[in-house]
Amino acid sequence: MMKIICTVLCLCCVLAACVLAACTPAGPRAFSDAAFSFSYPADWQPMAELFPNYQSGRDYYKLGFTENVMVTSVQEQGDSGAYFAVATQPLALGASPQDVFDNTYAQIAGEITDPSESIRSLAGVDGYEMRYRRPWGEPWWQFQDIWLEKDGVIYLLSAHAYNLETYQEALDAILESFTFDVK
Repeated sequence: MMKIICTVLCLCCVLAACVLAACTPAGPRAFSDAAFSFSYPADWQPMAELFPNYQSGRDYYKLGFTENVMVTSVQEQGDSGAYFAVATQPLALGASPQDVFDNTYAQIAGEITDPSESIRSLAGVDGYEMRYRRPWGEPWWQFQDIWLEKDGVIYLLSAHAYNLETYQEALDAILESFTFDVK
């Protein structure tokens, strides 16, 4: 009988520890590759964790950029939330980042509404910001794209959600944590 009580008590302690661990907020998570890094909220996850068959490396929303990574606030497939991605494109010889910026949005001008363009500095680099609405499938998404050029590569830091304002605090923290890694 004593052995059963001890076993039950041990199981209860393990269960209580698991519950407490799940309730304890963890610090931010981090993503890093050879060229850049950033942190994101602990309750966000890489798309590959949410969708096991997900693959980066595709054309990011038909903007001509290769997606390097995407993280999301979505917890379960089918939920809505916010998404943050970093995508890259080599800067063509003789082209300026401003030219590529202007040409990219000119190509999708018929698909977007409410465009708002500004200058933005991030990670010690001056760049461009574009906010707009764009349909993707059934819903209209709000996008915030930040363009930075470093060492002949254009980095597109892009966030989107049905309503960006709901996630703006988390997205601002992600953007402020973004750094270019020294090679």
